[in-house]
Amino acid sequence: MQKVLIAAVFAVAFAGTALADAFTNPFYVAIDRSTGHCVMMQFMGAGGPSRSRYTIMGAYGSMRKAHRAMTHMASCH
Repeated sequence: MQKVLIAAVFAVAFAGTALADAFTNPFYVAIDRSTGHCVMMQFMGAGGPSRSRYTIMGAYGSMRKAHRAMTHMASCH
């Protein structure tokens, strides 16, 4: 019984962190059209960053992934 309880606690903890990652706002890598600079942002509103001001290069699940992608984009150098 105790082993089942411990296994259930671990399963709930793992599922909780996976669900939290799934519902976080993505990090966007974009080019600011007015300056030409590459930027990384996390926008909390509906629809993401303004498409009239930014050219969206991609959306990433974490800041680390977005930063890594920026370093490999030719337009961000």
